[in-house]
Amino acid sequence: MKNHFRVVTLAVIAVSLVVSLFAAKFWEKKPDYTTWTEDECRDLLKDSPWALPYTHVYNRNAGASMSPNPSDSGDMRGAGRMGGETMTGEREVVSFLNFCLLSAKPVRMAYGRLQLLQNPNTEDLKKRVTDYIEAGSPDQIVFQISYSTRPAGASILRDWDTFFRQSSLSDFQNTTHLTGSASGNVRLSGYRRPDNNSAKPVFSFPRLNDKGEPYFTGAEKGVSLRSEFTVPMRGYREKISLYVKLDPKKMVWNNQFEF
Repeated sequence: MKNHFRVVTLAVIAVSLVVSLFAAKFWEKKPDYTTWTEDECRDLLKDSPWALPYTHVYNRNAGASMSPNPSDSGDMRGAGRMGGETMTGEREVVSFLNFCLLSAKPVRMAYGRLQLLQNPNTEDLKKRVTDYIEAGSPDQIVFQISYSTRPAGASILRDWDTFFRQSSLSDFQNTTHLTGSASGNVRLSGYRRPDNNSAKPVFSFPRLNDKGEPYFTGAEKGVSLRSEFTVPMRGYREKISLYVKLDPKKMVWNNQFEF
């Protein structure tokens, strides 16, 4: 009986290890970022606990947008909402915004690794990449925003780009915040518009409160990025009610909360 119990126990442990191995993400199995492939880096920047999608649906016939409520959309973590069902039609354009946590170390590792892969023969690049990864953003929580459309290259992409290039901090500051902190909402403190040096806009939030303590520690049940703003699209003024949610329990690298 003891032998039988031991065999069953070992079998359970073996199955658990296999399941854990398959469930682990590549950045958990490969802590050395210099071994990451290009595809792995791009996956981390698009589909990871530090990369948050927002989907906006625009129908040219109606000049309005609707998409499912995130709470009813399975694993969709961000969606444009105006109530009702998703609009469909051949003139429909879908915009995808991605909010990537540039202040999280795994994200900086992915960007650094892409630089090394694209410039393998640059002698001093590795040191510059290492400095970039280790420097981080000690005082700021930084989201880098990228956007694309379906169909690809739709003219609405230019509307998004024009909007972000012409906007300033005052356009977002009163309506953009992080929620989930024990101290209440954390208000947007910085905005960097796209320019010749960086093609992607950036949202920044303070990391520390007035006492020098972090607003977020990783113990939160959830952290949400919320914002409201209006984007001129095809002669219409589209009101965007942005909502994306983070899971702090998954935002861990090397046993450390990365935010």
